[in-house]
Amino acid sequence: MVTKDANSILADSLGKIVGSEHVLAASEARTKYASDQWWYAIASAAAGEAISKPDVAVSPTTPEQVAQIVKLANSLHVPITPWGGGSGVQGAANADQGGIILDLKKLNKVRSVDKKSLTCVVEAGKICKEFEAELNADGYSFTHYPASTEWATIGGSIAARGSGVLSTKYGKIEDHILSLEFVTPTGELVTTPSVPRHAVGPELTQLLIGSEGTLGI
Repeated sequence: MVTKDANSILADSLGKIVGSEHVLAASEARTKYASDQWWYAIASAAAGEAISKPDVAVSPTTPEQVAQIVKLANSLHVPITPWGGGSGVQGAANADQGGIILDLKKLNKVRSVDKKSLTCVVEAGKICKEFEAELNADGYSFTHYPASTEWATIGGSIAARGSGVLSTKYGKIEDHILSLEFVTPTGELVTTPSVPRHAVGPELTQLLIGSEGTLGI
């Protein structure tokens, strides 16, 4: 948790990065992000003792803003909890240490679709169902269809190393990812090589998949 004065400084600083309209103060943030779909978090919130207690919530619209927010949080020693669709059932999206809820749902663009290579570039906050519908309109499918597809995000699926109802046939989320753009814990924006295999160093893409936002956002 941060003090009242520090929280005001934090909210003002975040507003300078994303615009004040994309920042929620503690009272609103704790209502909107009271729990993900973990049963204990839901029960605790219903009992008036929510384990998720963010001091502020922020909704960036670009990867560069995410990087700036991470750098700010580092400078102020404030924890960050990434938030996708809030559909996780393991409690990873609960801000139990206070700090910043980083809501990624405004990063929701399909940047490009390569119809020759059958690859696409999509942002982390895109809802899985919406992404599938856009691909279906052109005769394609992502083939990743989690049970929570109506509110789960692409980034959340990657962060949780998710599977879906078609995974037995088409593979799980890690089988569909060629490259990742992510922000490191110190605020650098990095893109992993967009190749199936490379011979130098560890496989960062697969390392990040399933890391629940602990190694990068």
